[in-house]
Parts: sequence; structure tokens; C-alpha cells
Amino acid sequence: MSMNAIGLTPSTLSALVLEHGGTPVQARRLMADLHRRRPSRLDQVTGVSHRLIDRLSGVLSIDRLRREQLDRTDDASSTRKLLLATCDGQPVESVVFLPTATGPA
Repeated sequence: MSMNAIGLTPSTLSALVLEHGGTPVQARRLMADLHRRRPSRLDQVTGVSHRLIDRLSGVLSIDRLRREQLDRTDDASSTRKLLLATCDGQPVESVVFLPTATGPA
């Protein structure tokens, strides 16, 4: 079973990279790329050798929330209900507050 790279702390990811023959610099690059570029697969990561990515692919995965439904209520409402799902199908409900015009009425 693989671990979700998105949920790992920098120290845990670094230890895993070192354990698989990588360097601390590669661990920092991997962490930065995961959170800046937001790749959906490990083979899309840049700044890290393909050889290291191949070794890590057996123990790491990239699992993000996916959007299941967006409840678009009437236009007067300043909120939207959002239903997301985790990689294992667990639901996550959220409310999005939309910006409203401010100023004198």
C-alpha cells in the first residue's frame, strides 16, 4: 500500500526520499513541486531524477480531493455547497462563501 505524498510532513518525506537513495535537496524539491505545481501523478514531478521517482512510485502516490458536486443555489445567495471526495471515496462537505459587494446601499 502506498502513502499519499500530499499528507506527509517535510521530515517524513525527506526520510523516505533518503531511504530510497535520494538527497535532502531532492526531498525539498519534491515537497515544493507537490505543493506549488500540484501534479496529479509522480511522473509529472520536476526537479527530481526519474530514477528516484521510479523508486518512490512503489511507496508514494498523489491523492487529492476530487469535486463531486457543486450546489449552485439562486444568484442572491452568497454561499455555495461543495461536495468533495477523498481518494478512498469518503465524502467531504464544504460551504464556499462568495465575495459580496460592500459599500453604501
